[in-house]
Amino acid sequence: LKGLVTPANAPFHPLDPNFAAKLHFYSYDQKRARKILSSARWQIQKDGIRSKDGRRLSIDFIASNSPTRRKIVRFLTESWRQIGVELKPVFYNSSQELSKRLRRANFSGMIMYSWRMEVDYPLAFLFHSRSIPSVYNQYQGENTTRWVNISIDKSTTELKRAYDFDLRRRLISVVAEEYTKELPFLPLFFRSSYAIAHDKLKGFFVAGHQYPSS
Repeated sequence: LKGLVTPANAPFHPLDPNFAAKLHFYSYDQKRARKILSSARWQIQKDGIRSKDGRRLSIDFIASNSPTRRKIVRFLTESWRQIGVELKPVFYNSSQELSKRLRRANFSGMIMYSWRMEVDYPLAFLFHSRSIPSVYNQYQGENTTRWVNISIDKSTTELKRAYDFDLRRRLISVVAEEYTKELPFLPLFFRSSYAIAHDKLKGFFVAGHQYPSS
């Protein structure tokens, strides 16, 4: 993406004041990936794709039909094939249909999606097990990965009642550390926002989140 975005290793941007935990990042390591797959008895076949017990290592990859998403899917498809994994792209023109499938877990394989998260976003909406979309909440929960983690539930619940800045950072660090250990989803990048202002305009600044300020 020509350096216009920031690679993501966690749900928090490196410039976010809550990005305080010593997180475990995963480097791009095809050699290690091949070793892990081989140790799990996924063996390379003549066409370069792995299989085990007669089952081909082929994964549906669902995404919206936008130029940027198609480029990402093409890059990931080529990269994963180099380690013996076949990605089968499935594109949807309707973002509503994609969102519906995501919230109802009506898909197989992987699905690519994005969201906006302002500074100090209520993390319970994203990660608490009660926020898993279901018929009981009219599929409105934001925990679309259906991640269930007792430590996350406890920390995000305490965050609702915590006003002390240092305490909030410690609780958010727990969330970040648990995330990097379990990886309920794989982050790709943070979008960058740009603003052009006349040099005579005073009092304008870029807020650093989705809400412009002046």
